Amino acid sequence: MKAILQSKGFTFIKVDSDGDLDFSGAINGKNVRVYAFLTPARTLVKMQVVFVTSNDEALNYYVEMKATLSTKYGAPAKHYEFWMDPYTEADSESEHETALAVGKGVFSSFWEFSDGGGLYEEITKGLAVSLNYESPGWHIELQRRKNSGNSVL
Repeated sequence: MKAILQSKGFTFIKVDSDGDLDFSGAINGKNVRVYAFLTPARTLVKMQVVFVTSNDEALNYYVEMKATLSTKYGAPAKHYEFWMDPYTEADSESEHETALAVGKGVFSSFWEFSDGGGLYEEITKGLAVSLNYESPGWHIELQRRKNSGNSVL
């Protein structure tokens, strides 16, 4: 995985405490962070690509990326795009940025694949656009990680 991403121009940053790999680089001229989530057997089960967008472009970039992904994978199986009180669609761009940053704006789309894997896109509280490609094995690995945190019980 490391050699493949480095051959594509990504810079290896570190191996984190779970053994996952962190990279930085660019896709289509946009700075990204890439995270490769691995099982203890070193099997790739999830890739996360975080597009580092400026605050004022996160929402537009999300919409553009959703259109690109919809062209490739079809319409998302589910999508949630709404503002929570006190924010509304009529608010200014800066108010929408604040709403997203405090978790009062939800923008996420989900695609499901026939093999049991999936893809979801979201705007993070950090006002970045995150794409998450999950294999069918990700849910088992996620449960393992959650359970390992409870090992002292």
